[in-house]
Parts: sequence; C-alpha cells; structure tokens
Amino acid sequence: MIRDRLRRIRRDERGFTLTELLTAVAVGMVVIIAATNLIDSSVRASNDVLDRVEALQKGRAALDQITQRLRAQVCPDKNTPAIAAGTDTSMTFFSELGGEDFAPEGRRITLDSSGTIIEQTWNALASPLGNTFSFAPSSTRVVVTDVAQRPGVPFFRYYTFLGLNPATPTLQLQAPLSEADMARVVKVTVSFDSRPSKRSAGANRLDTNLENEVFVRTADPTDPEHSPQCE
Repeated sequence: MIRDRLRRIRRDERGFTLTELLTAVAVGMVVIIAATNLIDSSVRASNDVLDRVEALQKGRAALDQITQRLRAQVCPDKNTPAIAAGTDTSMTFFSELGGEDFAPEGRRITLDSSGTIIEQTWNALASPLGNTFSFAPSSTRVVVTDVAQRPGVPFFRYYTFLGLNPATPTLQLQAPLSEADMARVVKVTVSFDSRPSKRSAGANRLDTNLENEVFVRTADPTDPEHSPQCE
C-alpha cells in the first residue's frame, strides 16, 4: 500500500496554473512597490528632519551673534546716538564689546539679496563721527548664508516708547530711520528665515523662522521722553 501511494505521488505532475502564477506575481509586485514607497518616504522624512535641524542650528548661531552685537550698542559720545542708520535690511551702529578702555567700533549688519548676512566693522572711528562709515571697513565677514527675509516682515524693525505710566516699546518707527528717530529707538527686532544648505527649489516648508527682540540698555520706561540717553 505504501509503495502504491509513493508511485502515485511520483506520477502526479500537477502544479500552479498560469492564472495562479500571474496572480502571485501581481500580489508580490504590489507588496514590493508598497515596501519601496515606505522606505522612500522614511528616507525623505529623515532627510527633512536633518535639514530642519541644520537650518535651526546655523540660524540660531547667527541670531545669537547679531543679538550680542546689538546689545553692545553704545553712544560714542553724549551727543551722538548709538544708531547711525537703519533700514529694513541693514543697521549701522556703534558698539563696544568690552575692554580696558572705552573704544566703540562702527558696525553694520546687512541681509543682502543673495540670502547672506554680512557684518562690517570699523575699528578706527573717523572724525567727525558723521563720516565714520564713509570709508572702507576694517573687516568684513559672513555671519550666515542661506537665509531670507520673512514674507512681509523686515529683517530689522525699530520701536520707540508708546504712552505713559507705563510706557511700552511698541510704537514702530518707519524705516529708513530719520535722524530724529535714530535717537528714539529703544527696541530692535531681528527676524529672518533660515534655510537648509541643500535646500531644493520651492522647499519653503523646511524654512525655520527666527526672531529676537533687543532692548537698548539706556532705555528707561519711567522716563520715555528722554530715552534712550547717551551718557
């Protein structure tokens, strides 16, 4: 009996039909395509996360540097305000980063049309002070690349005090600043978008918005009509 059963098994040549084979191939292709798409989506999502982190890190480092410079702004003398010029994309001012002697430097921070923030420094101040920035700077350096002005939001915004008791630094001054308004600025807001270095065209969804407010050290809300004061 066992021998007859084995003989029948050897003679049985049945297998998959063509329809069954095609169905199996189709199902296998669907599974492979789905797995490939899942892997591709995971890789793209991972790259997006890395791009966002890179944009945030370099943008934050740049914002910290700009904030440090703006907080160090000083009046070079009692009659000259700290800000020498102010537009939507550029600010020129005097600053003093510390040292044994009081030696303010001229400084200009600009967001240019190529998406680069540049810092220019004048170590030796000209005389008179009004001509300080009319000659070549002592040094020029790139603060950060691959940035952009936020849509509808200037790189620099300038504010003075509004109201009394208490006075709040919420009255925005029109740029470019007039000579009178340069002496009224008590707060500067810096805003920009930081983009990944390998940003593809149209990938605005990966931009990181950065903003910070810097208050003038000599601004006194209890005496808004005389703030900031040059000492």
